[in-house]
Amino acid sequence: TCPWCGSAITPDQIAPEPAERGRARVITYCGDPLGRCPFSHKQAPGEGVPVMVVDEEIYRRLPSLLIATVDKFAQMPWNGRIAALFGQVDGYCERHGYHTPDTDDRSNHQANKKYGLPASRFLAVAPLRPPDLIIQDELHLISGPLGTLVGLYETAVDTLATWEVDGKRVRPKVIASTATIRRASEQVHYLFARRVQIFPPQGLDVEDSFFARQRRISERYPGRRYLGICTPGIRHKTALIQAYIALLAAAQQLSTDHGTAVDPWMTLVGYFNSLRELAAMRRAVDDAVTTRLKKMDRRGLAKRFLDPHSVQELTSRLSASDIPDILDRLETPFDPAVKAATQAAKKQGKAARGSTARFPIDVLLATNMISVGVDVSRLGLMLVGGQPKATSRIHSGHQPSRAAASGPGLHRL
Repeated sequence: TCPWCGSAITPDQIAPEPAERGRARVITYCGDPLGRCPFSHKQAPGEGVPVMVVDEEIYRRLPSLLIATVDKFAQMPWNGRIAALFGQVDGYCERHGYHTPDTDDRSNHQANKKYGLPASRFLAVAPLRPPDLIIQDELHLISGPLGTLVGLYETAVDTLATWEVDGKRVRPKVIASTATIRRASEQVHYLFARRVQIFPPQGLDVEDSFFARQRRISERYPGRRYLGICTPGIRHKTALIQAYIALLAAAQQLSTDHGTAVDPWMTLVGYFNSLRELAAMRRAVDDAVTTRLKKMDRRGLAKRFLDPHSVQELTSRLSASDIPDILDRLETPFDPAVKAATQAAKKQGKAARGSTARFPIDVLLATNMISVGVDVSRLGLMLVGGQPKATSRIHSGHQPSRAAASGPGLHRL
């Protein structure tokens, strides 16, 4: 979506300009149908939203703010154009942007009347100032073998981003954020070869750490409960299936009795350590869990019907375009009246096209992907299949801990 007005951006709003007949850019316009947004094609022809997503364009245009992942470091020894990001440029084309010593094309360009391009010159320029601020988010994820490799590349990044001012070497400032970390001083030393300054410093009150404040359990703040399930002599998958059925049916019974107050427990989040375990449970939910839920009224609970679109997963197998849709649906609360009306219309064949997007999600199967950047306040029920590989993941990513402010959380292991 457009960061200014929120209008949807579709592939129709993306306009590439090939180098032979343009500036070698990929321009993204706002999808405002009325053209009132300052970044729409009507208001900003040839410019659009000030964002670049193609590597080659970034190396030539050199944005002021660069957002990247650490795996891009692996390209540094093989792609000389990356040097431009650290100010190592020696030329500037008025049409195509900055050039590094590895760039072959250093000629002037004649005017092109067919495409409305004026003549452009190639100018020699001095090196630019390198980046002076590096922000590393989720520092606790850069550990183990990944941390070893990242530490090697950070040495090169630190050297390339260092410059001299009045004969004094000035290194870039590094700011790292993390939710849960142990031995922060050691990890920062191994990654960046620097001393660490923790902000804010440890206070005098353990209940108030500036970022978080401990609340006493009360009727207003019920907190969360962790419950362990031990099933000796029963297969792990069988235990998971039975637990899923019990939780989903019990939540449905409470929803029937108490309505929207039970919303925090209507979406069951299943956490798995691997995609293989998740895929096996996805098949079980679509088959055994869905079938048995329809007969749970025989056991004193409410029967529940799972729509095929109400079972989703949040893993690396999803495309980037599908993830925002799932996150939006996770915010959709359960309203018995709305769901009954929608299902009745669907049975009569009157359901609108794309109406499944308005259905809340009954079951969300996720890996540790849910532990980074997913904050949905209404999620209060999670079932963890097996002990997580890192205990810190329980605290940093499991949604009942984040949902305790809006409703009681129940966490099953």
